[in-house]
Amino acid sequence: MKIVAISAVLLALMALFHGTVSAQEAVEVAGERAPVKGFTGRAMLTTAQFKWDAVGGEGKPEPVGYRIYRREENGEYGEPAAIPGPITRWTDYGLDKGKRYFYRITAYYADGTESKPTSDLATETWVKPPFMPFIGEMPIRRIPTLDVLCAIYHGGMESGVCVRLIQ
Repeated sequence: MKIVAISAVLLALMALFHGTVSAQEAVEVAGERAPVKGFTGRAMLTTAQFKWDAVGGEGKPEPVGYRIYRREENGEYGEPAAIPGPITRWTDYGLDKGKRYFYRITAYYADGTESKPTSDLATETWVKPPFMPFIGEMPIRRIPTLDVLCAIYHGGMESGVCVRLIQ
């Protein structure tokens, strides 16, 4: 069994050296699943949003899903959050304000294997929302007993929230 594993590793390294396969393909030929690519994230007050590139396709096995591991600054990685296969975005809720968290992601497959984890991705939640200058007009309407102000605040990764003060 060791001879087969060693020859697979040598074959993968030779193919990589000669430029016939990519580094990721060489890792997979050697018997390990390559890490997920494109893992990025952004923290806000009490949430952190993440996205990554889908794994598989072009004749490569599709994962059943992904596992995201989280730890605090001086802690250990706990039980992962499992995300079903085609989904490539995830939000972690209920984080403490002003705290540093580390995340990594793996892909897992139907045969029970799991890819190598990505490098740690560090995020830090806000203590308070950053000042966001308003861009464009801020419509203000005068009502006899009430001022109404509607402004867009871009606090999320790809979303806006409209706040309307009413009586």
